[in-house]
Amino acid sequence: MLDMPNWKDVKFALFGHGYHICRFSKLLIAQGFQKPVIITHPRAEHERDIRLLGKESTYQNIFDVADKLELELLEAKSVNTKEVSDYLIKHHCNAGFSFSCRSIIKSEIISILSGKIFNIHPSMLPKERGGGTFSWRIMRGINEAAGTLHVLTEGIDEGPIIYQKRKNMVNKRPIPADMLYETFQLFDELLDTFVDDLKKNAGLNITPQNEEAGTYLPRLHTETNGAIDWTWSGDEIDRFIRAFSRPYPGAFTYVGSNIIHIIEATYEKSDSMHPYMSGRIVNASINGDITVYVRDGILNIHKIRIDDDEVKPAQYISLLNVLHTPPDIIAKSRSVVVKVSQMK
Repeated sequence: MLDMPNWKDVKFALFGHGYHICRFSKLLIAQGFQKPVIITHPRAEHERDIRLLGKESTYQNIFDVADKLELELLEAKSVNTKEVSDYLIKHHCNAGFSFSCRSIIKSEIISILSGKIFNIHPSMLPKERGGGTFSWRIMRGINEAAGTLHVLTEGIDEGPIIYQKRKNMVNKRPIPADMLYETFQLFDELLDTFVDDLKKNAGLNITPQNEEAGTYLPRLHTETNGAIDWTWSGDEIDRFIRAFSRPYPGAFTYVGSNIIHIIEATYEKSDSMHPYMSGRIVNASINGDITVYVRDGILNIHKIRIDDDEVKPAQYISLLNVLHTPPDIIAKSRSVVVKVSQMK
């Protein structure tokens, strides 16, 4: 059992960005809690999220919401600084919640909040720890949405569990945007339950994670890790393309020396192929789609991105082209882990 202050005395510090830090701020205020304070990364580092997610229903801008709700907000490159510690003490914060915080929150911050700091993660912990959950799950062919609300510790997604929920995806060929939408519905339910339980002033039941069952996969950066390997099977390529689709920029390959990002494609199996044929354009349809041979069938490509523009592939790719990805690019894609602070 984790004892909490009387709910009227709880003063939250919220770390991170995105839809749910905004929703939770509104929920606290609506339920009569003290106004939370916000700690987020510098405004300039929000630009990629605004560019990729700004049109999605699963995104809200924390700066706009903080202004509207008149919340105190601190921009900090790292949360593990004296500036942040002093900020928490100044505002008498005695609880915290992380929503996709870009820093691993360390013991000093956790101690200031007396260990009463929480996190919400889109998996059934201890499975799927780490930051690239949706893309990894799509690559693996797992059509499930999940959520865990847990106590935050220094270990990555390792703290005791308070609540968990899961459900099967409605879309059987999901892209990350679908995963986001259905997962966020579960998050809404978990956060509502959390606030309801705080108002009961009865403490929070916690269950330690089974460390032996834990798995971890790192955050992915589409522009680095999204390189298509044309030696894969058609189904593997199809899942990989979906894994980096909207709201991300799209898995990428090359036409000559130029990069293209594939946003949408479908695979059809055939037994009459040869690996040498993979990546060759065999048809350009009147609707602008192109058909590409893969090792065990064909891939119909419906939409690509060139720079920031989404176009029909036949506008850019001809029957004389071959889609390919250089081996060094594939090697980098498989081996490099890009820090979240480096994502632009």
